[in-house]
Amino acid sequence: MPELIRESTPVARKHYPCEASHWINQANWGASDFEPDEQLLLSAAEADRFKIRPGTRYLYQVQRVDGRLEVFRARIDMHNLCLKYELYPEE
Repeated sequence: MPELIRESTPVARKHYPCEASHWINQANWGASDFEPDEQLLLSAAEADRFKIRPGTRYLYQVQRVDGRLEVFRARIDMHNLCLKYELYPEE
């Protein structure tokens, strides 16, 4: 089970891949599986190529997984969708 070392919501200075978007895409859900306002969030993320854009706040976590440090970055809106629909893998 990952151990959370640090968490913050900094402002991006460059493009980063959104790791929460990866889990949404892996779920293979259709647009009809989400609420209309969530569909708009997904469309906006897709327009950004599922990346965190410079100047936007994002979730930054450092976790210890199996003895090594890993960094997780995600758009906050996409992270909230993953939490709501339990799309992250169980640890």
